[in-house]
Amino acid sequence: MMHREYLKLLFALTLLMALATTGSAQIPLSDSTSLLLERSYRFFDSPVNPDWYLIRPGDQFRATFIGARISPITYTVDPEGHIVDQSLGVVDLSGTTLTEARERLHGALSLHFTVEDIDISVVGPRRVSVTISGAVAEPGLYLGFTSQHVSEMIEAAGGILADGSHRNIRFESSRDTLRVDLDRAHFLGDSEFDPPLYAGTHIYVPGKSTKVVHVVGEVVSPRDIEFVQGDKLPDLLLMAGGILPLADTTHIQVTSIGDHDGAKRRTLQAGDVINVPRLEQSELTASVKLFGAVTKPGIYALDQGEQLAALIQQAGGFTSEANKSRTTIFRQIYSDPYQQAGGSRYAIAVGSGDYSGFEGTVLMAGDSVFVPGLLHFVRVRGAVSNPSYVSYKEGQAASYYIDACGGFEPDADRTWISIYNRVAGLASLHSAQVVVRDGDEIEVRRQETTR
Repeated sequence: MMHREYLKLLFALTLLMALATTGSAQIPLSDSTSLLLERSYRFFDSPVNPDWYLIRPGDQFRATFIGARISPITYTVDPEGHIVDQSLGVVDLSGTTLTEARERLHGALSLHFTVEDIDISVVGPRRVSVTISGAVAEPGLYLGFTSQHVSEMIEAAGGILADGSHRNIRFESSRDTLRVDLDRAHFLGDSEFDPPLYAGTHIYVPGKSTKVVHVVGEVVSPRDIEFVQGDKLPDLLLMAGGILPLADTTHIQVTSIGDHDGAKRRTLQAGDVINVPRLEQSELTASVKLFGAVTKPGIYALDQGEQLAALIQQAGGFTSEANKSRTTIFRQIYSDPYQQAGGSRYAIAVGSGDYSGFEGTVLMAGDSVFVPGLLHFVRVRGAVSNPSYVSYKEGQAASYYIDACGGFEPDADRTWISIYNRVAGLASLHSAQVVVRDGDEIEVRRQETTR
């Protein structure tokens, strides 16, 4: 058995050497070998988008029967794109997305198992080939894992050239073309614009667009940013690294050459200059910093006794992707009786579903308020059969997510589970019937035993 595994590894390394020495793969052997072996044990770092995931030969599916005493079953797609099973027969998945494959496989399983809720998921990453062309240092054919992202493969290809676009990259497949925007992905954390390799087979990096917006003033990295129709002011400020602590966000000026009324326009356009001025010294005495998923993040003057609800309304309210339930205040720790602020802060979780939950929360000078974006998943770890990320469903209890991960293991502590708030960094103990919020981490602990 060990001899057979050794031959498999030797064959894989021989293949990589052959690819590295021909024109079919541009990753140098020293880099590609370590990269691919490392990625072969990496799970997806974000929930799979079933409408993007293209089914390829070799993909494996795990069918989990929720609430039934039936062990999960794994199926493998053969080279022709079919699942061939003695009980199910032949299920044709060629050319389908994960959404479509789930429907077909669920229909076949429903004929043989009288289980109301059957969860069908992809088991893990696998290696695929992707071509990269356009304004990159080393165009060619590359090997990567389905869990890797477009940005990683571009980096493996030597990166984008100086005259290459970062915001209009195309990721193509036989079914669809996705626009890759590495500025949005990097500065805004919008992973939708840096899709995983499971969504396509060809990456094209065009030349840099001549349509740009100039961001200057009190931002971290003043620069020219490629303009994409529909860009919003807060997003462009974040693409410039974000505003500096002394920025005056209430007097941002938008102008363009020959146009002195840019601030009156409701939409931005190519050629605009966004100038973020500095706060006057008199305005810096008492302020609060508000950042994250609000319409106008920045530093706001603080009135005595001002409540959090008023601050968020002053900032234009939440964005559509705001995770209101995880709004958190980070408050300074004062190191002496004279109210001298130290370098540390502590978190106060104040989130709620609407403004009413913020009434009565009085702000203090120096507070930082963070409104995170929605993650759309819940993580389950610890003593469950299949620790994983599960798509978030509003109002569901922790038990729902535990069942979706195969249920408790025999030695699990079923009395108390730990819910970890990723934003505030706080954990608390609850029963499995507690309602879970977007982005939470559920840890199922093991029962303590004595020796």
